Formats: sequence, C-alpha cells, structure tokens
Amino acid sequence: MSKPFDATLKELVDLHAADWLAWLLPAAGLPAPTSAVAVDADLSTVTLAADKVFQVGLPLGGYVHIEAQVSHETAIAGRIHVYNCNIRARYGGPVRSVLLLLRRDADHPGVTGVFEESDERGVRLRFDYDVVRVWRQPLAAMLNGPVGTLPLALLTDEASTAVPSVLKSMSERFVKEKVAEVSVNRLLAAGFILMGLRFDQQNIVNWFKGVQGMEESTTYQWILAQGEQRGVARGIAQGIAQGIAQGDEIGTLRTRRDDLLASLRKRFGAVPVELEQRISTETNAERLRDALLSVFDIERLEQFTL
Repeated sequence: MSKPFDATLKELVDLHAADWLAWLLPAAGLPAPTSAVAVDADLSTVTLAADKVFQVGLPLGGYVHIEAQVSHETAIAGRIHVYNCNIRARYGGPVRSVLLLLRRDADHPGVTGVFEESDERGVRLRFDYDVVRVWRQPLAAMLNGPVGTLPLALLTDEASTAVPSVLKSMSERFVKEKVAEVSVNRLLAAGFILMGLRFDQQNIVNWFKGVQGMEESTTYQWILAQGEQRGVARGIAQGIAQGIAQGDEIGTLRTRRDDLLASLRKRFGAVPVELEQRISTETNAERLRDALLSVFDIERLEQFTL
C-alpha cells in the first residue's frame, strides 16, 4: 500500500480500533466482536508485515487480519494467505483475513475471496478471505456508522458528487457528539489525505475550505504537520499555499498570517514576539506563501526568514 495512505489508514485503525472492527466485520459478513486487542503484525521471521492484526472476543474469537490495498496487485490473494498462515503459526487461530480495497484501481478479476492452488490432480489448497470494496459502501450507513470510519465515507461512489455535503454532515456529527477537537482534526486530516486516492488536490483544498469554521481552525496546520511526518508535506503545503497565493480562493491576509504562525508554532513551539509582529504586519501574499513553504525545509526556528 502507498506509504502516505498506508500511514494514514493505520493511524485511523490504531486510534479507533473498536469503531473499525464494528464497521468492517459486518461489512464483510462477519459478526462484530465484543472486544479487540491489537497484536504485533510484524511477521519478522519471514520478513513480512501485515497491515493490522487484532485478537478479538466472542462471537468470533481468534484473530482478525486486515489488509488494505490502493493499487492492483495480481498476487494479493496469495500474499494474504501467507500472512494468514504466519499469523496462525505465531499466535494460534482461527485467523480471519479481510481485504479492504480503497479504490477501483485495486480491484481485478482475481479478487474473488478465494485463493486456490491446483495441480494435475485438482485443487490441492483452498483459502477463503473476505473482501470489502469501500466505493460500494452505502453513504448513509457510513455517515451514521462509527465515528472512527467517517473519513472512508468520502471515498464512496455516492460521495463523489456530493463531497461538500458529506463534509458538512461529518462536521455536524462532530459537533452533535461533542467529539474532541484533537480527534476532529485527526479525522479531517485523514479524510484530506485519503481523498487524494480519488480527487484532484486543488478540488480537495477548495472543498475543505468550504467547511464552516475550517479557515479559523487548526486543522490545516494539523494536516501539514501530519503530511510532513509521512513525507508528503511539501505536496500538501504547496497545494494549500498555491491556493492561498490566489487571493480569495483560500482566504484573507489575516488567515495567511495565521496559517504561517500556526505552522511555526506546530514545528518549533513559541514564536518570538518580534517575529510574530513581523508576520502580523506582512501584506505581501507571495512572501507569506514562500515563508509557509520554507517552514518544512528548515531544522531550527533561527533559520526562518520572511
């Protein structure tokens, strides 16, 4: 799985494991477990690492292995079988494997839910796994499902022509359920990054700009910081900063200054009063844009120039 999306999805599952299993297993036709505990998915004895493995309670019992895929891989079923066997050898069983396809590019005729090996005497091995195709999931069910899986609603076919209303529904639910700001920022940041699997970057920026209160929130800065950790910060920063440089498309000068200050604080902590005053009085949009991009290239605040 591509690294930026892999890191984003794994973080979502780590932070909202119960939500994910409560959604994913019924979507795969399996009962939701009463409990789940993450176990080490690094199968180092065979230099493999499965995406996520959980020890689950009744009514399932045993282990659930989740493997996410964003691109075509002809041998994916065989690889899942290897993971399943090694998880069983390491922890015991039963082990149920679920392949989560995040977009159509990952689908192909070989993804049937069955892996078989045959010889001249017929089928010698049969392994069954479950497949969940995110784009086919009902949008209403996703929006009303567990909070931790809300970002996936943005990848459904139904959402593709109604992204602004989906973002609005997500935001309204966060408010209604009083979801903590740090969790809201993580979920929206995950949605922002995962939408890159399906949509043009500039459209994503514009859609997120339209979320009520987005420009005044810390979410953009959170996205930039998370993107930096995943090695995609410059791409995301450029997408936002280029939009910022286009005047009203992203926001006012005040918002541009706030974005820069928030990014500096996120990376380096407190900002000296003199520097804050200089940023707060800067009126050159190009200079603010260049300064925002430079935040991701420097190691110390002393290297920052405006």
